Amino acid sequence: MNSVLLIFLDLELVKIHDLIKLSSILKEKAPEIREIGDELAKLNRFYVETRYVGDYPEFSWQDAEEAFKAAKKIRDFVLKKTGG
Repeated sequence: MNSVLLIFLDLELVKIHDLIKLSSILKEKAPEIREIGDELAKLNRFYVETRYVGDYPEFSWQDAEEAFKAAKKIRDFVLKKTGG
């Protein structure tokens, strides 16, 4: 989702999956991205910690529900910024 915002804000598209790093790139042109920092960190955990097979944490149904809420908040942020 943040990749869409990179393109919309005319920033260089970078191939990266770390939402925290993406938000640090975006903060220059969209400083309000800090408002969704907790949500980005929450979703980042699901990707980064489960990227490779091996020792990874188990996630509960509550974790999944919180991640879904975070994803919706991030989506809403991007849509608001892009006029979508």
